[in-house]
Amino acid sequence: MNVVDHVRDMAAAGLHSNVRIVSSLLLTMSNNNPELFSPAQKYQLLVYHADAIFHDKEYRNAACKYSMALQQKKVLSKTSKVRTSTGGAASLWLLTLSLPSEIEVKYKIAECYTILKLDKDAIAVLDGIPSRQRTPKINMMLANLYRKAGQERSAVTSYKEVLRQCPLALDAIIGLLSLSVKGAEVASMTMDVIQSIPNLDWLSVWIKAYAFIHAGDNQRAINTICSLEKKSLLRDNVDLLVSLADVYFRAGDTKNAILKFEQAQMLDPYLIKGMDVYGYLMAREGHLEDVEVLGGRLFNISDQHAEPWVISGCHSFYSKRYSRALYLGAKAIQLNSNSVQALLLKGAALRNMGRVQEAIIHFREAMRLAPCRLDCYEGLIDCYLASNGIREAMGMANNIYKTLGANAQTLTILATVCLEDPVTQEKAKTLLDKALAQRPDYTKAVVKKAELLSREQKYEEGIALLRNALANQSDCVLHRMLGDFLVAVNDYQEAMDQYSIALSLDPNDQKSLEGMQKMEKEESPTDATVELDGDDMEGSGEDGDLEGSDSEAAQWADQEQWFGMQ
Repeated sequence: MNVVDHVRDMAAAGLHSNVRIVSSLLLTMSNNNPELFSPAQKYQLLVYHADAIFHDKEYRNAACKYSMALQQKKVLSKTSKVRTSTGGAASLWLLTLSLPSEIEVKYKIAECYTILKLDKDAIAVLDGIPSRQRTPKINMMLANLYRKAGQERSAVTSYKEVLRQCPLALDAIIGLLSLSVKGAEVASMTMDVIQSIPNLDWLSVWIKAYAFIHAGDNQRAINTICSLEKKSLLRDNVDLLVSLADVYFRAGDTKNAILKFEQAQMLDPYLIKGMDVYGYLMAREGHLEDVEVLGGRLFNISDQHAEPWVISGCHSFYSKRYSRALYLGAKAIQLNSNSVQALLLKGAALRNMGRVQEAIIHFREAMRLAPCRLDCYEGLIDCYLASNGIREAMGMANNIYKTLGANAQTLTILATVCLEDPVTQEKAKTLLDKALAQRPDYTKAVVKKAELLSREQKYEEGIALLRNALANQSDCVLHRMLGDFLVAVNDYQEAMDQYSIALSLDPNDQKSLEGMQKMEKEESPTDATVELDGDDMEGSGEDGDLEGSDSEAAQWADQEQWFGMQ
């Protein structure tokens, strides 16, 4: 064995720090005495040295060293041609087989560029590899890069090539479905493996489920995943449960979404995927203490994923600490630029800070990545309405309605915009009635219909609507609105009960607290004066907290200088 063989064995054994030191010394020796190592040996040393640097996560340095290795490979190829012409072709062929693969080196360079977010450079490197020499992982990386760059046709071709070589590459299947390739076409590419291997009959149903998801057909997706999940062989599969929870969330069924996320989390305490959506739902429902615990637990699992940063950002956002939420959302995007939830968090924080145009950019990017997620469109519509762009909001709402069909969610979105214009109030009422006819328990539709009835002072009708909605669910906003309606008809005792229930569901609901305090003042002026003094004392404590919050907000705002606005 020569010294290069020893370096190769150390690299194979995973002794990266040792390889880095010794290969650096040997390469310096080679530079000072070019005759010391053959071109092939120097090529090997450069690759092993680059691998060790890559392992240390110095990706720009690693890319440089890999490029030097490729230059050395060109020198080796030239000397090889000379040797071939003078004989010794067999020994040269054996030597080439033992060398690190040039294709693998190019893949490593592309991997470095991808991590450094130099996607164009990564595509250029991989495009330079002839199609016949591309391995499945090269095609998979190319497909993902093409999709991110908006080159959909090239992405489809690369994903199909992955499936041709590896018909069970399920992430490639999801990639194809997300690019609007028909489920039947994708299923046909896996038919041979389904028929030749036992217990794979579920795969065609799995493909159908994800085809429904990416077509925006949430109800059929739910039914299909449930049928899969009920099968004894796939029962309690964490990935299926997370997908099911996500579809429930997209369908606006918060209760079942949270239930399925909790079930998945119990099965896998180290689960990260989907926990950003779970954290968002919990924060939106007012369970901020649970969200804080969840974020801390996920940070202990990995702080290199976007999810824990998004969860902490949601906690800050619903605590009205928007500058901190903005920072955390930006950090999540740095870790994963494809994180839809991070883009939505940052967009919402920017909108609430009055930076509407910047928020619009983030909501549009979220829409591009997740065209079937209605919350992306809702965020953009809210921005348009905040900047008095009713025409733009109406155009967007009509587009969603035409594209995704007349379901409870799209009808409610369109009605929400119609409510902003006095001319279209009647149209809003018709749309909300249609939405509630489809889904009487859809909270957003109930809330908007109740708002409309409140404007029209139809309090008894509003009370009946809210009681009916609360018959099968318990929601903070609905209980609070029922309390408001009951106050309007002078039913103070039950109104107080409804405010109490709302606060038990979300102790941070300021409107319920204000409603309760207002009633207490009206019922007993003397008591109210005493309580007001107490409230003032409590308020002074809260002011102290808010002052701290403002100074903290300034601190986070200052930090925007280094994390960069997307």
